[in-house]
Amino acid sequence: MKLRRNEPCPIHRSLFCCGRESMRKQRRFQPGVLRVEEENHLPVAQVQNAAGKYVSPTAAGTSAAIDAFSGELSKDVRAPIVNAPASAPDAYPISGLTFLLVPKQAKDANKAREVKGFVQYIITGGQDPAEQLHYAKIPASLQQIDEQLLQQVQGGS
Repeated sequence: MKLRRNEPCPIHRSLFCCGRESMRKQRRFQPGVLRVEEENHLPVAQVQNAAGKYVSPTAAGTSAAIDAFSGELSKDVRAPIVNAPASAPDAYPISGLTFLLVPKQAKDANKAREVKGFVQYIITGGQDPAEQLHYAKIPASLQQIDEQLLQQVQGGS
């Protein structure tokens, strides 16, 4: 398959291809957008945050945004973390969280124990390789909230 410059790529409709080499790279790196940009040295747009600072989309910027909303997240972990206040000058303003839905009352004690162990790992030791994998680390403030919520899960120890 040959593509002409600026022809929509059939693999990812919002990207444009410059030939076979570009398609090969897109297939190889498609799952992580930041990884594609970093490894292919593509420019990224810096976005102005509430502090007036222009910041790039980085894991550290996302962690700063999460930390800036620790008060809101302690009340409701579903709180959006978009457009952090000016008190967080390094926060990337277009940030978001991914959630796990875990039932508070499990029907199977063994499954509950396994799920709790897995979630405990995610919010503690599983954070160590996060930045190498181009994910934001969960700040300590949110780790504490997550651990408190995890203790509410019944049926496992």
